[in-house]
Formats: sequence, structure tokens, C-alpha cells
Amino acid sequence: MNRFVRKLLCSTAMILPFGGNAAESISVEAKAEYETWASGLGGQSNAPLAGLGVGYYKNDYFFGTGFVTGNYNISGTSDTVTRADLDVVAGKKLNGEWSAFVGYRLNLMAFSDKDDGTSFDETTHGLGAGLMLSQVLNKGWVGFATFAISGLTTETKYKDSSIGDDSGQGVSVNTEAGAIFRINNISDVAMRVKYQTSRLSYESAEWPHSYFRLGASFSRRF
Repeated sequence: MNRFVRKLLCSTAMILPFGGNAAESISVEAKAEYETWASGLGGQSNAPLAGLGVGYYKNDYFFGTGFVTGNYNISGTSDTVTRADLDVVAGKKLNGEWSAFVGYRLNLMAFSDKDDGTSFDETTHGLGAGLMLSQVLNKGWVGFATFAISGLTTETKYKDSSIGDDSGQGVSVNTEAGAIFRINNISDVAMRVKYQTSRLSYESAEWPHSYFRLGASFSRRF
């Protein structure tokens, strides 16, 4: 198995929820995304992702959690990857346009080589923080952009429970932009474009990687 395949990681990104105009509300979100991942060591993969999210808003404070899951087929290999991401975000609206947030991500990935039967699990997690700028564009439309930086720790375990040399630490930088259309007082649709670059230091190598993701979601407030 190529080393770049063994080091495919989830990107760490802050998923920031959006609330309504009410002083207190809960929202539920369904989302679909399409990701193109590229390794600095060579190789590329595309994958559709889908998931759910829940947000809670009270006055200028917000809390959200969400997950996405999907499967990769690594280009040029027989390798497949099953992936699940969990995000937790909390923050505060600073004024009419700016918000600040902190977050935590947990990513679980299971790798499998169909040719030789090799398989292992990789766990990545990290804390991050960021800022969001939002701006009313016209009636019904709100534009937004976010910037976040996160610290990453990853650990690889094989079938015999041994720890692999693909365990290490690094930093991830994420930017995201998009627009939300408010269908009515309780429902929104959103479109997002996201880019992230990361660099991780392993025992055996420095490994940069990046991804580009397109996404859409529908949310309803209660």
C-alpha cells in the first residue's frame, strides 16, 4: 500500500451553525457535500459525504454539533476508506457582522486494501478556533465567510492493536464561504465552498494535504 494512502486524514474544519432572529431556538440541518482530496505526496480522491447537524441559539450565543460520513475509493489503487466526522462548535456573535467560535473535531477512518487484505484504523482529533463574517446581501440572502485554525493529533492502529509510525501531530487551516437563503421564518437553504490545507509531522515524514469541498444543506428551526 502506498504511504500517501495510509496517511489519508480527515480535514479539521469548524462547522458553524446559523440561527434565526428569535432570542432562543433550536435548528436541525441535513447536508450533502462532495470533496476532492489531494495529497502533497501524490494521489487524489473524490468522495460524496452526507450528514446531519443540530444547533442551539440563545441571544448572541450558539452551540452546534454535526456529523458527516462517506466512503472513498483511492485513485489508482485498490484501497477503500470509510470515514465519519463529528464536530462540536460553540461561539458568540460579537456584533452585527462578526462572530467568534471554538470547536472540537473527532474523525474516524477505516482503511482496507482489497488486494492484500491489509486494514487499519486511524483516529484524528483536534481543537480549533475561528472567526465568521456575515453580511445581508438582499432580501432573503445572507453571505458568510469563515476562517479557522486547528491543532491535530492522529493515531494509527493495526489489526494486532499495535500503534503505527503514521501517528503524529500537525496544524490545519480552513477557509469557507457561501450564502444562505431564508425560505421563511423557520427554514433556510445554504450553499458552501470550503478549502483546507494541513501539514502533519509523522515519525517518518512531513505530510501536507488539502481538500476542496462543495456543499449544500437545508435547516429548520423550532
